[in-house]
Amino acid sequence: MKRVFSKKAYKCGLLKGAGVNGARTWVTVLASVSILQDFDAEKHDCAFASSPLGWTNNEIGFRWLTEVFNKRTKITAQKGRDIRLLIIDGHSSHVDKAFLEYCDAHQILVAVFPPHSTHQLQPLNVSLFSPLATYYSQNLNNWLAKFQALPAFKKAFSPSNIKSAWRKTGLRPFDPSIILKQLSTQLEELNNNASSSALSTHLS
Repeated sequence: MKRVFSKKAYKCGLLKGAGVNGARTWVTVLASVSILQDFDAEKHDCAFASSPLGWTNNEIGFRWLTEVFNKRTKITAQKGRDIRLLIIDGHSSHVDKAFLEYCDAHQILVAVFPPHSTHQLQPLNVSLFSPLATYYSQNLNNWLAKFQALPAFKKAFSPSNIKSAWRKTGLRPFDPSIILKQLSTQLEELNNNASSSALSTHLS
């Protein structure tokens, strides 16, 4: 179990009690990557928000759209005159009426991943979150009493990993055959397994 905790809580021995009684400090990191430019910690910043339950919601999703995505991308889109593509999953905060109406009014084209497909189609899932989890765990082990997320992000969200994420999902360069081949292979394996199972049942 990975959690974010304060140095004071660690020194006072409060962590064991928190684990026993089920108390948690949930921190959700909403990550997004652009193919247009690399992240530069000296030039770019991060946005923070919170909710009573600790999970993202429609309000936070809308704030991210208006205060982060629109603000950061409209400059490169002729101040919002050009159409921008926003690729998202089907979370309720992304398909909220206010969210979609804002996109429609600001030349933002929304593409929603099909259900249960982000492990193959979403660049973040394909090439970035796995190394992030690895480096994040290393950070927690090395600096147990002090939360250090930025070094993990710098290692995981490298220019090469970001480019790999877009390439492996067939989004840039655009190549649908990458995913179609994977789906075809999986379907063939399922059919072979089903045939083998049916044959075994018949012989027995």
